[in-house]
Formats: sequence, structure tokens, C-alpha cells
Amino acid sequence: MRYLFILLNVLFVISSCFAQGYDGYAVDNINVKTNRMNPNVVRRKFSLKQGDIFTEKSYDEAQDELHNMRLFKEITFDATAKEDNKIDINIEAKDGYFFFPLFFASGGDKSGVSIALIEGNYFKQGEAVFLMGGFSKDSINSLVGLSINDNSYSFKFSKLDFDQKFYDGGWSSNYSIYSSAEDDKYHNPIRETRTEIEHYSLTFAHKIDLISLFVSPVIERVSYNDNIDNGSHNKLSVGFDISDNMPQGANMGAVFGYGLSDKEKALKDLPQMKYGYRFGFGYTGGGNWTGSDYEINKFTTETAFIAEFKKRHIFLLSLKAAQSINGTFSESVRSVELFTGAGTYSRQKLGSRGVGLSASFTYYLLRNNLGLFAVEPFYQSAYLYQDGGYANHSGIGASVFYKFWRFPFPVGVNYTHNLSDSSNKVSAFFGAGL
Repeated sequence: MRYLFILLNVLFVISSCFAQGYDGYAVDNINVKTNRMNPNVVRRKFSLKQGDIFTEKSYDEAQDELHNMRLFKEITFDATAKEDNKIDINIEAKDGYFFFPLFFASGGDKSGVSIALIEGNYFKQGEAVFLMGGFSKDSINSLVGLSINDNSYSFKFSKLDFDQKFYDGGWSSNYSIYSSAEDDKYHNPIRETRTEIEHYSLTFAHKIDLISLFVSPVIERVSYNDNIDNGSHNKLSVGFDISDNMPQGANMGAVFGYGLSDKEKALKDLPQMKYGYRFGFGYTGGGNWTGSDYEINKFTTETAFIAEFKKRHIFLLSLKAAQSINGTFSESVRSVELFTGAGTYSRQKLGSRGVGLSASFTYYLLRNNLGLFAVEPFYQSAYLYQDGGYANHSGIGASVFYKFWRFPFPVGVNYTHNLSDSSNKVSAFFGAGL
């Protein structure tokens, strides 16, 4: 009986250790082996540090931090217990580098082309460089960006030259570098003005854990043929962003197999629902102190919530708001800026302040080793203050798209019904609307 009691106690201790894993152990050494990347880059990104208390949850989150760098073909992790309740973590990451060119084109009345070059990890620092130049028949655009460690830098230049049109009900044409022309069905604008916008901006952002801080000086020259607010609109934008478990951007290294280290994990069902959030706030100001001909004060804020179901379906809810205080026409709040971009619109509402709500549900019809096939219904609505009252711009629709693991841009079709003017728009997209 005595030996049976001892045996049961030993089994209890063993089973307790097995159930608890290494939770409560202190992290000792973090050993990193890579193909070419500086191991210190991996250690810096890995959120578990020497001396931290190990938990399975923090270990899994730290692994995701490395996966989200999107620079590895494969990563293996091993946690080895030592004496004195310490633990070593061993990381072996198969990384490389890539250069990838991209070419985009759009047709129709507003045809244009863009050429981009993307570089990743060539200098062994886990960096990413993005170079892009594009033009249409009356617009040009260029962007240079660098992301390294927890810092990112970008410089943008664009020049738009287009006819801006205004319609009954407070509608205005929606313009961008490749989309400033109106659909033929919108006839007889009540006002039309030739618009030229020349824009230069430099943006610096720094990330601290979940918080990203940014500052962006802007030099902007605006000209209308009827002198709405011609002159310099130089300004400075500052703000912060807090986010956790939000979807990542496009990963061009996937073409070469890099950045897919968690594909096997992503194909499996989640053990339980996963939640994420984002909160951002920004201020844009201008005046004599920035060399602007006008006083500019504009505030923006955004809150987003995401729920990822066990089958990886995603529900996204977003709330945005903006306020322009005594702002010029060029600094108006636009309804499409208060949306998430799920729909496509030829026209928009303008106002001095506004609030927008968007909701979408991404339902995966198919998930396999080749890619993801999904349908994504959405609803979005914005209210803008104009002429002493609030005007509504709402839309509903859906996208159907396929996204290859080895080519991250989705390919599909979008249908948008503008609830505010009963117009319909069908567009194909290859990473972006065409």
C-alpha cells in the first residue's frame, strides 16, 4: 500500500506538470538560427524576452509576431526546460530575400498605368522597400517607402488635373489618381470646375508594442479655375494608432514562398473565436506656421472591431468620424473617406463634419493549399453635415474573390448599390478596383 501511495503521488506530479506545460517558467536563452537575416532582428521582433515569465499564450503570440514579418518560408520553435524552472527557446527560421516588380493598368476614359518594385530583406535586416510610379492621361503619382525594425518612412508625390463636378442633392464627383471621371449616367452637373492638386508629403511612423505614432509634413498647392480656395495648403499631420490582431497587408514575398510560414496554421480551424481591435486618432493643422494661405484644423478618428470565427470567417465593424473646423473646401470631409473601401462609388457627399459606419462579413467558401475563395457582403453608411443639416450616403453590396497564397492580391468582382441615389456599379478588381 505504501508503494502504491508513492506511485500515485509520482503520477500526480507528472500529470500536473504535463497539464501545466511550462507556464510559470522564466525565459532564459533565446537561440536563433537563420539563413541570412541578422538573428538580433528576430530576437527584437520576438515579444518574449529573456527574464519574462513563459506562458503558452504569450509563446503563441510571440510566434505570430515572427510570422507577421512575412519574410520566412518556414519557422520551427522549440521550448526546452532547464533546471531552476528556466526555459530556453530555440528558433530556426528559413528566410531569404526578394525583388518583385508589379504592373497595373486600368482602361476606359480614365486609363492609366503603374509600375512598382518591392524589395525584402536584401540587406539582412528584415527591411522592406517599396518604389512605385504611375500616370494617367492627366495625373501622375509616385511613392517611395522603407520599413525597417519598428520604423517606417515614405515620400509621396502626386499631381492631379481633372474636372470636378457637382450635382443636385450635395453630390460631388469622386476622384483619385486613376478615377476622377464621372460615369456617363450622371448628366447635367449644376457646377463644374477644373481642379489641379500638386501634393508632396513625407511620413515617419514609429511602433512601440501595439502603438504606432506618426508625423507627416505636407506641401500642397491647389488651383481651381473659379478660385474656390486657390493657393498653398501646406499642413502637418500627427496621430497615433493602437491595434491588435488586425489583418495584415499584402505580402509580395509570397510569390517566392516567403511569408507563408504560418499557412498550415491558417488552414486549420481556430480552437476558439479570436478578436482584434484598432483605434486611431489624427490631427491635421496648417496656417502661417506651415506656409499655408488658409487656417486648417481637421480631426479624424477611427475604431474598428474584428471577430474571427473558428472556421476563419471574419466579421468587421468600423466606425469613423471627422471634423473640419472653419476649413476650406479642399479640406472637406468626404463620405467615401468614412467608409472602409468595401464598395465602389462614382460620387460622394461633402461636409464640414461626418460620421461613418461600415460592416462586412468575409465568408470562406473554400480554403485549401492553393488559396482562399470567399464572398464578402457589406453595408456602409455615412452622415455629413452640410447646409445646416445632415445628408446621408449609404451603400450595400458584395464582393466575390479568390486569393492565391502565392499571390496575395485578390481577384474578383464587386457589386455596389448606392442606397442614396439608387445607382449600381459593377467592377472587376485585381488587387484593386478597375
